[in-house]
Amino acid sequence: MKLIVIGRDPRQAEIVIPNEYVSNYHAEIIQLDNGDTLIVDKSTNGTFVNGEKLIPGKETRIRRGDKVTFAGLDLSLDWMLIPPV
Repeated sequence: MKLIVIGRDPRQAEIVIPNEYVSNYHAEIIQLDNGDTLIVDKSTNGTFVNGEKLIPGKETRIRRGDKVTFAGLDLSLDWMLIPPV
């Protein structure tokens, strides 16, 4: 299992998004040993997958190429920063 943190604070996050609406510790991407990739919203302003707002704290399965955005803004996840499983 590999955990990748997304957020505004470079001391807490591997993927840093320098935007005031992104939480310091905004979301987690969890890569499981079986090849599945999950995302968990940990933010105040929300995380969205393909336009659907995630339920905070709930693991949601994602796939490479899904449009993952943060804080309701056009701040998309750069899949090039996520290593393949």
